[in-house]
Amino acid sequence: MKALLSHKIPDGDLAAVLREAIRCGIEKHGKRKGANRKGAPAPAQKWQRRVSARAAERSPSRSSHVPASVRRQVWKRDGGSCTWTSDDGRRCGSRWQVEIDHILPPPLGGSSELENLRLRCRGHNMLYAEEVYGREHMDQFRREKAPVVRDGDVLAWGGAAPRPGATAAVT
Repeated sequence: MKALLSHKIPDGDLAAVLREAIRCGIEKHGKRKGANRKGAPAPAQKWQRRVSARAAERSPSRSSHVPASVRRQVWKRDGGSCTWTSDDGRRCGSRWQVEIDHILPPPLGGSSELENLRLRCRGHNMLYAEEVYGREHMDQFRREKAPVVRDGDVLAWGGAAPRPGATAAVT
């Protein structure tokens, strides 16, 4: 459960994870049990409308939207873990803050089809983005935070790619 909520609750606080699980349960099942107000759309419905409106504004050829069925296929194919591989062939395999990554990004002509997608942990996804777009470009999307450390190695800085000299592989 902690890994599934790692984007929303980065520190993995058990109390926060349980609160979120309860909130989701009430949101999903509250309507039939009378816990939600009648006529008020659930928060997920409001979110879905915003996403649909944004998706309609984008051109289909450059959309980064990945349909849920394709997300499930990528997740199953990649075993729910980061697919980054080191030069010596070791796979990261992290299940923490795993994200869908486009091999060829949509702004460069990539599609959201299964063959162009893979799972990456946030650190390795940002590392790849730096390789594609450059550090200067990616710096504008980062918030300054303390380094992300796992097993004694600095994985990411400010939720981004590893700083030079840091070990990126999770063991």
